[in-house]
Amino acid sequence: FASAHRRARYAMSFLVTTGMLMVSLAVNLTIIASQHFLVISTSVQLFQQFYAFVLPLAQSFFVLMFSNKYSAVAKELTQRENHRTERVFEQSMIIKLFLFDFFNTLNPCFIYAF
Repeated sequence: FASAHRRARYAMSFLVTTGMLMVSLAVNLTIIASQHFLVISTSVQLFQQFYAFVLPLAQSFFVLMFSNKYSAVAKELTQRENHRTERVFEQSMIIKLFLFDFFNTLNPCFIYAF
């Protein structure tokens, strides 16, 4: 591919990755906000314990689901970039997966911390 065409494909990869991270962040924020709202607004101790257990479990499920879905998306995006060598292909794939998994997994920690 020409360099302009390749840059367009890199931009598409960046936009797709950023979009998936934004969806992941929105889901995490929604779960955390609903957890605080439901635990605080519920006066029954049993429901508070239930919400305090189930919502973090749902959050863990969504983190794993987004990670699995992005693995397939990252493979497709990296193949579309049409790298010249296998080594560059693998490096691009590793960078994509590491950055997405890092932010996707640590999103809830950052949200709770700040």
